[in-house]
Amino acid sequence: MIMRCLATILALLLVHPALAADLHVPGDHDTIQAAINAAADGDRVLVGPGTWTERLTIRKKTLSLIAEAGQDDTIIDASGTGRQPGLTIKDCPSADTRVVGFTFTGGKGSNVIPRGEVQGGGILVIDSSPTIINCTFRSNHAQYGCGGGGSILGGSPTFLHCRFTDNTSDFIGGGLLVKEGTPRLIGCEFTGNTATNGAGLYLWRRTHATLLECRFTNNTASGHGGGLYAWNADGRMDRCDFNGNSATSGAAISTLGTSPERAHCHFGDDQSVEDVD
Repeated sequence: MIMRCLATILALLLVHPALAADLHVPGDHDTIQAAINAAADGDRVLVGPGTWTERLTIRKKTLSLIAEAGQDDTIIDASGTGRQPGLTIKDCPSADTRVVGFTFTGGKGSNVIPRGEVQGGGILVIDSSPTIINCTFRSNHAQYGCGGGGSILGGSPTFLHCRFTDNTSDFIGGGLLVKEGTPRLIGCEFTGNTATNGAGLYLWRRTHATLLECRFTNNTASGHGGGLYAWNADGRMDRCDFNGNSATSGAAISTLGTSPERAHCHFGDDQSVEDVD
């Protein structure tokens, strides 16, 4: 089912409005951010293979950012001095804002006071509802903060067939933190992430998340919820898989108060669930 959904979305990306433009990097622009800045609504930014040492921001635009060679060969390296996510998407309410086929690594997050502390190493979504497809968020670190691989701070983003791998948070949400919003995670993988609580995924209070056919593997929490932690968060988890996760309690899942409904999920050996009212 996920592959059919993915094929449909990718086919839609190829339908290009007649008045829209393709901006090539390199070619038309030397940097990805320069192409994003120059793009108008409906345009596509097409990025060639390679490692791009940039920290990207999409704000108040409806565009498609596409890696022509895919995530294994198109890497956004956000390491270096200073602190910023690999990708920030802000004030983009349309699902037609799309990011396809990149690997984001080396991000450290951004200070989002008063709505939180440092958040979103790999990706930071603020009041936006983009569609993120076939992207990998790997080896990012929310230093002194939360959401190593990424953080969602408002909006209804969709992550389709994305991987959150080997990310670290000094506090909660090693792979991904949902602080505000109603995200959909479809066919995503959370592997080898670390945090105090919710090493793979942390769902903050009053959020609503939908998870379909997601896999949580070998995530490590020093406290609760190796795979997932939910604190008074609702939603639904359907056909999700938990294996090899570890925590002081709740190796697979730990919840406090309201938590997403679980249906047809699989738990491997020693994958305990801790539900606290």
